[in-house]
Amino acid sequence: MKLTVLMFFFAMLIPHAHAETPRQFAERFYRAYFRWHIHGAPNTPERHMISAYFSTEVLHLFSAVERQRVRERQGFLRKHRNAPNPPQVKPIWSKEGDPFSSVYEGISTFAAGRSEIRNGRFTVPAHLEYLSDGKVYSWTDILILDRAGDSWVVADIQFRDGKTMVSGLKAGIAESEPYLRSYSK
Repeated sequence: MKLTVLMFFFAMLIPHAHAETPRQFAERFYRAYFRWHIHGAPNTPERHMISAYFSTEVLHLFSAVERQRVRERQGFLRKHRNAPNPPQVKPIWSKEGDPFSSVYEGISTFAAGRSEIRNGRFTVPAHLEYLSDGKVYSWTDILILDRAGDSWVVADIQFRDGKTMVSGLKAGIAESEPYLRSYSK
């Protein structure tokens, strides 16, 4: 009986022996980041490309941003449909800047740190650098991870200023609503 219990215990460990650690996931995330070339909040095709790396909540927020982009574009066209020279305005969710790091220009190199548990979640510090004109700008962002089945996903990113990607998206969505409502008048 003891042998059966022991064999069962080891059988349960075998599938998990090759499971990805939070640090390995962070490294895989940043390697993929270099292939994405995403500027601003991801649009629909970009969301499909990154969906395996982000939590459902983050993907829903990116979808909400895309809906706001569409509403703004439609409202702007409706409001200025007869204008011979419509004004040139920057969209509320322009496709500029790096949405996944503290620096607008993005990152040039990364090194994943040692994972730890904070507030019941796994976190991985990401030591990032941006290289420009021979100068190196270094900082640390923190990936906040959750599980999605057997995989890790990014639930949020804490930027060097202490703010997070999720809180920034939520605030931006809320701040844009009054502006978007002005098009419906």
